[in-house]
Amino acid sequence: MGDRIEVIVERWTNLDKSTDYRWSIWRGGTRVQMGGPHPSAEASENDAVAFCRKNFQRAPDRIERL
Repeated sequence: MGDRIEVIVERWTNLDKSTDYRWSIWRGGTRVQMGGPHPSAEASENDAVAFCRKNFQRAPDRIERL
């Protein structure tokens, strides 16, 4: 696994039936950051990728939407 950067985008359904999308970033198997909520999976993914580029100077190796 090494220094792989992975982004997980999760869909959350709230008690009022609204939906939020939140992201988490994993590096070498350890969660290093979380973000959101966002109104769409695309917005959540874009924010996570921007975080990776700013903080790790590269895009993630993998993005998965749950």
